Amino acid sequence: MRTATCLLLLSLTTLQRTACASDLIYQWSDAQGQVHYGDAPPLAEEAETITLERHPHVGSNTRGLRPGERTLLGVIERRQQQQQARSRAARSHADEQREALRKQCRSHRERLKLAEGRDNFKQHARFLRSNCW
Repeated sequence: MRTATCLLLLSLTTLQRTACASDLIYQWSDAQGQVHYGDAPPLAEEAETITLERHPHVGSNTRGLRPGERTLLGVIERRQQQQQARSRAARSHADEQREALRKQCRSHRERLKLAEGRDNFKQHARFLRSNCW
């Protein structure tokens, strides 16, 4: 019973260490001089710990691409940046137009209040009906 409990604790500790430190690799040499690598240290021999580098963004790693693929990736990235810039400019332009129309509507509402019963009343009312309401 005691052996089973110890084995269970050992396996849980190993699983936890593997889950938390998945970027650690162990390197050791056996009696014949053969070098081995593993994600868990060997029980009988002493192992050297190697930490793997993690790249924050897989897409930015272009080392494995051929020159033509790198060129295409650069073209695609430039097109995406251009498209984003165009959409930002279009949104900005639309916001400016919307704000200008709001100002016009506000102005025509004020003029409508002042022009009540006069000849230009219909002109302001028509503008407000077609553009603001």
